[in-house]
Amino acid sequence: MKSIITAILSGIIIVSISVSIHHFMNDGSSAKANMSLGVLTAVQGIMSGVVFLVTRFLGKI
Repeated sequence: MKSIITAILSGIIIVSISVSIHHFMNDGSSAKANMSLGVLTAVQGIMSGVVFLVTRFLGKI
C-alpha cells in the first residue's frame, strides 16, 4: 500500500514536470508564459514537499 501511494505521487510530479517543460518549449518567449512557468515550478516544489512528507509519514507507520 505504501509503495502504491508513493508511486502515484511521484507519477504526478513527473507529469507536472513534463507539462511545464512542454509549456516552456511551446511558448517560452512571452512574459505571460514565463509567469505561468514560475507558477508551475512553485506548484511542483509544493507537491515535492508534500510527497516527501507523506513518504516520511508512511515510513513511520
